[in-house]
Amino acid sequence: MTRWAVLPPSPPPPVPGGPSLDVVELAPGSFGMGPERARSVQLSRAFVVGLAQESVGGLSWFDAIRHCNALAEEHGLAPAYTLSEAEPRKAWSMDDMGRLVYDLLGFEFIQPVMERFGKDVLDMLQHRPHELKPVKGIGPKKIQRLAASWNPDEFYVAKVSWDFSSGGWRLPTEAEWEYAARTHADVLESGTRLEWVWDRAGKTWTNEPPPLSPDDAAAPMGASEGDKRVLRGFGQADVRRCRLPWERHTDGGLRVARWA
Repeated sequence: MTRWAVLPPSPPPPVPGGPSLDVVELAPGSFGMGPERARSVQLSRAFVVGLAQESVGGLSWFDAIRHCNALAEEHGLAPAYTLSEAEPRKAWSMDDMGRLVYDLLGFEFIQPVMERFGKDVLDMLQHRPHELKPVKGIGPKKIQRLAASWNPDEFYVAKVSWDFSSGGWRLPTEAEWEYAARTHADVLESGTRLEWVWDRAGKTWTNEPPPLSPDDAAAPMGASEGDKRVLRGFGQADVRRCRLPWERHTDGGLRVARWA
């Protein structure tokens, strides 16, 4: 709540002549959100939201964050998000790495790859997959397939910090997304794809997030705890799903937002 309240009055203007997006502007306002829509959420600043999904399919929450940063830079705006240097999610044992080689390349490559790279397997896959070429049976096509399926965010984690005063393109908060879905459903592109928003999912062990608590429902930033991230179903303002932030889903896309 504090971050929301101390934002500066206006964002930096876009660079004249830069690329544009089709957007709709939403005025500040209040609406009911959460259980039985009983809690009033106050959105105190005008914002714009994209009329269509920027990209769809095979998109993780981390991918969406990077996409927003790239879009902001393309428009001459300060990126809203900062990603720290990625580090391994855990201390990987040799057995862990052997199973990873098995999953990615197949049983027959466990021994030659592990003998060649040893404890550097994870780092090699992350940063230097071309070094697999000398391993018999691993050619350019197999390496390309590996690169297409490899999701580094699953194994390496980068912490994300944000600055919503930047004025750059970002994911809408869950409150902004729902407000837009309810008030501008007639002009926003509807469909069945789920869209990443800037919110955690609260405490949950499943892909079905718990209902927003009264405190979360009243906060424009949404839930403040939980490792999973929220996906909203456009055209169905009450549909909420949650996934781990590095998981990619064919049914996931994003809709960008920024201050008006």
